[in-house]
Amino acid sequence: MIGRCDARNTASAKLMERLGLRREAHFREDEFFKGEWSSTYVYAILASEWN
Repeated sequence: MIGRCDARNTASAKLMERLGLRREAHFREDEFFKGEWSSTYVYAILASEWN
């Protein structure tokens, strides 16, 4: 399972961490949205860990 969120969205990042996902990547300024560049966090958990 994977999850993605805007790096500025601390509530979403904390939720994924509480669910047991690990931050696997931090893509800096990877998306251009509403006239500005934003960064993305990618979280993941192995299927065998998701119980």
